[in-house]
Amino acid sequence: MDVVPVPDIRLRLRHLNAVYGRNFRLPVGETGLDTNIKFAISSAESGDLGYFFVSELCGNTINPEWDPVDVYACPRWLLASKAAVFTFFSTRDEFCTILFEIEVSFSGLVMLESEIPDVRAVVPSANQVYFRLGGSVYASPEYFVRGANGQPLASKGPLFRVAPKPSYDFERLQQFLAYSATARAQWTSYMNMRQSMDILGGYLADVLDKDSSREKYRSEIVFVQRRLKMLTASLRNTRSKLKTVADQSALVGERLARTARGKALLMGQLSSVQQSATNYRTKLSQLNRLLSLRANQLIRELIEVFGCEFDRLGFRELDDESTDENPNHTTTNPLSTGLSGSVIQPTNVSSVEHGRQLFTNGSCSGSESKTNPPPTANDAQQLSFGPDNDITSTAYGLGVVAQLLRLLSAILNQPLRYSLDLAEGHSRAKVIDSLRPELNNVDGVYPLFLPRSSALPAYRHALSLLNRDILCLRSLLGLCTPAEQATLYNLKTLFQHCLLDSCCSK
Repeated sequence: MDVVPVPDIRLRLRHLNAVYGRNFRLPVGETGLDTNIKFAISSAESGDLGYFFVSELCGNTINPEWDPVDVYACPRWLLASKAAVFTFFSTRDEFCTILFEIEVSFSGLVMLESEIPDVRAVVPSANQVYFRLGGSVYASPEYFVRGANGQPLASKGPLFRVAPKPSYDFERLQQFLAYSATARAQWTSYMNMRQSMDILGGYLADVLDKDSSREKYRSEIVFVQRRLKMLTASLRNTRSKLKTVADQSALVGERLARTARGKALLMGQLSSVQQSATNYRTKLSQLNRLLSLRANQLIRELIEVFGCEFDRLGFRELDDESTDENPNHTTTNPLSTGLSGSVIQPTNVSSVEHGRQLFTNGSCSGSESKTNPPPTANDAQQLSFGPDNDITSTAYGLGVVAQLLRLLSAILNQPLRYSLDLAEGHSRAKVIDSLRPELNNVDGVYPLFLPRSSALPAYRHALSLLNRDILCLRSLLGLCTPAEQATLYNLKTLFQHCLLDSCCSK
């Protein structure tokens, strides 16, 4: 590498275009993987603290380069300076460590030229810095020797001054420098204030030396003037308040008139709403009466359609005299629900007759009688003989009860808590408990027939679920159920209550 003496050019900081570093050495324990290099420029004067320029980070920690360098944001006086201090930092995470600091006198640098072959570099040293000023590269003359006689190249100014310093936090240094500048400014302000206080003290001393009477009259005049000013301001304030009160009273009067008009309009709307509510209430009462009449008609039709099934299950007509004397009178008869294994036998249970006729066994019609024709009177008598016939009769009777319960639930528009399955016929009816499956029954389906003795627990559970469905419908109509296990009695009294309500509504 060739060097030549610096010509008579006045180099300044504003001529700096790039900075090149060579052979930078990091502190012990730091590697180039997570470490970056940056430099800062400060003034060479001792009174000017702080960094006026901070470069960008460079990832090359051995030979970092900053090309280009834009220093035009620095103050003009610093750009025109002949020397500056360059401080190089190694940054790792949020901590900065000073590698070295050099004071550069731009007039003492050496320009490099490749045309001069008799100048070569000294043995490579650490932390070398090269500067591009204008269109040429400059360096310290200490980096080179003359090849002919070995004498070092003379420089026009002081050389680099390397001053290594211990590691510290760069952000904390900036805060310290800012605090120092603030302290100097505060000290200057304090001295100015103290000087002003001294001047004011002298002025007060001169004033106190004057005639006391004149000062007294003057103070009284000032006091009267202040009172007059205060009185004038108070009068103005009072006048503005009076004007505001007048405006507010006019606004309140306007709002009161608007409120009166709104009140009249609201009263008219309320009267119309009240009339509409009365009309709707009348319509709803009529609709409720029609719905009740229709439900009672459907129940009566259900009694008429399934008259033979009611007759087979033990329903009998009530005498007219007993009905007239006590419409709610029912003849109780303890019925067997199959929980104890006994047979449900026909009982002399009374029913209500209000303009209806029970169909005979031979006159039953409809889809249900065609698919599953009910047994005749002789068959009903034979159901009480033999255990097999008793089981079959009981299963068929429970199926008819389930069918009647489903129809009554549809008429009353009240879904059953435990749904009933009659897909296999009356004698194979089932109860579905989807809320709480028990007895190791995964599907929650319990039969209302007894196919074998081992199914007795499920059969009993099915009977209890059927009784609960009847209990729910009775509760819906306001009927109490003292004996939940009296299946036929509870169903009979439920139908009687519906028929009596139908007659009362008429």
